[in-house]
Amino acid sequence: MNSIIDALGQETMMYWGVSYGSLLGQVYATLFPERSERIVLDAVMDQFDQFQDTMDKSHFVGNDVVVDGFFDECVRAGRACPLSEFGRTKSKLRENITDVINSLRSKPASVYINGSVYGVVDDYDVWINGIFPELYAPARWPALARRLADLQTGNATSVYMAYVYGRPSDGIPVPNIAVMMNDGRSGPKYWPQSRFSLLERLLPFFDKYRFAVSDMANYYIKQKWSIPTTHSYTPKTRVETAHPLLLLSTMHDPVCPYATAQEAQRVFAGSRLVSIQAYGHSSLARPSLCAAKYLRKYLADGSLPEKNVKCESDDPYFPSKDGDESAEDGRLYTEEEHSIRSAQRALAEDFGRFL
Repeated sequence: MNSIIDALGQETMMYWGVSYGSLLGQVYATLFPERSERIVLDAVMDQFDQFQDTMDKSHFVGNDVVVDGFFDECVRAGRACPLSEFGRTKSKLRENITDVINSLRSKPASVYINGSVYGVVDDYDVWINGIFPELYAPARWPALARRLADLQTGNATSVYMAYVYGRPSDGIPVPNIAVMMNDGRSGPKYWPQSRFSLLERLLPFFDKYRFAVSDMANYYIKQKWSIPTTHSYTPKTRVETAHPLLLLSTMHDPVCPYATAQEAQRVFAGSRLVSIQAYGHSSLARPSLCAAKYLRKYLADGSLPEKNVKCESDDPYFPSKDGDESAEDGRLYTEEEHSIRSAQRALAEDFGRFL
């Protein structure tokens, strides 16, 4: 990172890091506080968990809250959410949908498109390949609701085409393996080496967190990783940077909990936290004019709010097909505000496709 700004003739760092990028930002600000002029941490990862623990607990602690949020927002949206007809309350809707998905464990649903496109859908496909990644990007929730509504009526075709057909084999993308294994505590020094002893450690973790099984391949690789760690980085508990950091977080991030952003704020002296009262992974997941203005001010001239700020999300999770969404709150927006809102909506859609 320094080699980049050195090549540009730039003395200090201007950086906006999202998710894993927030981890890089925390490491950079700790190692080079004197060059940290503008560091934005968005969807803040737990650096203590990443570098000093074997299990990625913070990655899964907020999952179920967001699942509940999906069902809650669906019920609130009524007819705008195609899944709402299957339960009048959040708890009833979740119960009905969960029963159907779990039934696929013993009796997977068959799908036949043609002679070369066919297969089955089981509960793992829906929970781990479908619902879990969709928690990141609420812009995709209407499509998820339509697929789950089809599944409720016995039609698994849309679920199969979205989450099963053409999907690569499970596992970590190859370019990321060395980075992730080098970050944390990998190899025989930290992990039991027999398969059953590993399972004894993992199964209580998987029982506690429904979606943790999605990381199973990661833990098997950690167990057998034999390449020595090449860094000596240790997180600090108090860091004073050249200019205080700006932290961004949704209140309900499925994989980077709000509490992690609060912990990072305690580490970096003078930093401020702007939270979006919404579900989704990072500020990119939900349009918020309020949060966007704070981000722009900080990047432009280093301005920070006097204290932590809570911002609302601007758009509904399940937009109605009737009426003008942009005018539904009754506000009149300036041309600049319209431009920011449009850019944020485009970012949220692109972010969803990227994930």
